[in-house]
Amino acid sequence: MYRIKNFLTPTAKLTIAHTHLLSTLLYASPVFSFLNKRELNMLSLAYNHIARFITGSPYRTHHCHNLRQLGWLELPNLLKLNQLTEACKIINQPDRTPSLSSILIPYINLNSLRSSNSTQIRTIKANNSGGDALFANSIGKPWNSLPNNLRNTTSHNQFKSSLKDYLKTQWLCPCPEPD
Repeated sequence: MYRIKNFLTPTAKLTIAHTHLLSTLLYASPVFSFLNKRELNMLSLAYNHIARFITGSPYRTHHCHNLRQLGWLELPNLLKLNQLTEACKIINQPDRTPSLSSILIPYINLNSLRSSNSTQIRTIKANNSGGDALFANSIGKPWNSLPNNLRNTTSHNQFKSSLKDYLKTQWLCPCPEPD
């Protein structure tokens, strides 16, 4: 790809990236919750290379500038977006996924608090580090940390767009936005 990148238009580069690279990355995203930090960093490097390929920016340009230029999320937030949109589907349409709906147990607060009407998922304490990657915990912890207005959204499309806007404010990289 890099040999012909100078002959491709930015639209063609974006199409190639979406059809061949990003579709595979997003399809396999449920598996990525089980990756260790080193493997996730390697995947992040590949994701950043895709962004650099599309924008045509020099190698020394920080990856955040490329991602912001494209309107993309950082890889950990992108994986979280995919996980949480799946959780929204499971919670709001339990009849479509009965096997997964039985795994995600709603948390029922016995105290009458303002947050008692918000949808939360019960997480199970694991005895080992492998248990933390279980489906219920890998979705439950980030779901419970969302603001109430996001958790109570019932429309899948509205939830996804609101969550994407929310995650764009949660940049993990400390580099400042370009002028």
